[in-house]
Formats: sequence, structure tokens, C-alpha cells
Amino acid sequence: MIKIDKITEQLKKRLNEKDDDRYLHSLRTVEMAERIVLKNKIDIDLEKVKLTALIHDYCKNVSKDEFLKIIKKYNLDLDFYKKTNFKIWHALLAPYIIEAELGINDEEILNAVKYHTTGYKEMSDLDFIIYLADLTEDERPYPEASLLRALAYQDYKKAAVLTCYYQMQVLEKMKLEIHPYTLGMYNSYKYLLKEDNLENLVKVKDILEGIKLQNIKIYDVRGSTPLYDYAIVATASSSRQMQAVPLHLKKEASFGIRGVEGPGDSSWVLIDLNSIIVHVFSKDQRELYALDQIWEDLPKSLEKEVK
Repeated sequence: MIKIDKITEQLKKRLNEKDDDRYLHSLRTVEMAERIVLKNKIDIDLEKVKLTALIHDYCKNVSKDEFLKIIKKYNLDLDFYKKTNFKIWHALLAPYIIEAELGINDEEILNAVKYHTTGYKEMSDLDFIIYLADLTEDERPYPEASLLRALAYQDYKKAAVLTCYYQMQVLEKMKLEIHPYTLGMYNSYKYLLKEDNLENLVKVKDILEGIKLQNIKIYDVRGSTPLYDYAIVATASSSRQMQAVPLHLKKEASFGIRGVEGPGDSSWVLIDLNSIIVHVFSKDQRELYALDQIWEDLPKSLEKEVK
């Protein structure tokens, strides 16, 4: 195994850390990958994980001309890459450059680097760890990052599939094509989201975001009550917006709403979705009831805040 300290200088040259945050991102990915391994107690070579995390973006700043030379040299399918967003060439073509420049020929490492942006239909433990660590390292700014980061410490495979789901949503909103490898990953492992009601949790959150509720917080309360698994608290800015919440949730047949409670004005509404309880308040009523203060310190809080 090549020692990490022996490739650090070459990595710095490739990423040019003085010009951007690529190198620091790589270090944060190493730290996240290590935490994922330790918290999930994964039986894997930790030094191998750290090395893979460190070099996962080794080819991030490689030019298109250099990549085209690699495609030609190894007689690869040029049409495949022309149909693929150039932004992920740095992953798909990295194994050829990494093996040549760093002397790393471990197939598991090379595959984890190759699929770290797209995932794949048959993921190894290392694939899952690197894919997830890259997208949940501490300074990832997207709204779902805190939820995914917390879940990563509980069940890294479920967290990776949920991350894949969110990435596909982003691509759809940007009207960009979802890579076949990503679709393959999601279709192979989406069954994991059916466990622990994560699939419905995702749907509820998407609906609440779709009607523009504010300050959405999600809590894992399985350890504190036998009545439901997750509690969601959100703020509505108007009576109309609050009244729209149960109407939109009722459109999703899979939820099986047990009941809706509330005074019928703009102060609060509660929707019982069996395993998920949704509390929507006006800003003043949310402060008054202070449910966030009750649940915020739970050890299994899944999400501090979705901005």
C-alpha cells in the first residue's frame, strides 16, 4: 500500500491548492470517510479508505485535451464520453491517470474513485464510503447535507442512497441528464429507503419544501416515543399556506393519513402520518409550543435545520 504522505505533494500539484479549495476538500473527505468507518464499525482497511478519499479528486483539474488523449490512448468509447457531462470525466477517467502517475493499481481503489460522483449498480463498501464522504464532508453547503451527514453515522448505505436521490433531484431541476450509472445505483439500492420509513420521510420533506414552508426540522424520535418514528416541525407564513399542508399530503396515497388536528385558523396544524408526525405552526405559535427545544437535543436528531 502506498503511504499517504508520499503522494500528498503530487496531489497538491495536480489540484493546485493555492488557487482553489480542492485540496482542502480532499482532506475533509478523508476526515469524513474515517468517521463513517468508525461510527458504522465497518470491517475495512482504514488506511485504504483514507488513501482513496485523499485521491478521489486527483484529476479534478485535468484539461479536456488531456482526457481526450487518455480516451485515444486506451481506445475508449469516445461517443460515451461525449454524451457524458464533462464535469464527471475527472472521476470516470481518473483510474488511468492515477495508475500511471501514482502507481496505484488496486482495482477496488480505482473503482471507488471512478464511481465517486455517479455511484454504480454494484457498490462495494469502499464505493459507498467514498461516494458518501465526498458529498457530506463538513463544508458541503446544500440544504440536505446536515440530514445526510447525521444519517451517515448511523447507516452509511442508506445515507448514500438518500444522497443519490437528492443528487438526482438537483439534476432534474437543472434539466440535466442523470447518468446511467447513477440510475443503476439508485435502482439497485432504493429498497434500503423503504426500511425505517425513510422513503416516506423524503416524500414528506419534498412536499413541505414544495409549498415553501420555512425552517423545516426533522427529528428521529424512535428512541423517545413508541407512537411514531419521525417528527417534522415547520413554519407557515400564512393561513392559506398552512391549510394547504394537509391537502398536499393527502394527495400522496402511500402516507395513509390517520388524522388532522388544528383550530382551523393560521396558528397551527398537526398531521398524523402513522410513522411520521408533522407539526406546522405560525412563527409565534412555534416559539410558544417550543417543540424544537424538546427534540433538538435528542441523540438521534437527523436534521438540525433545512434552510
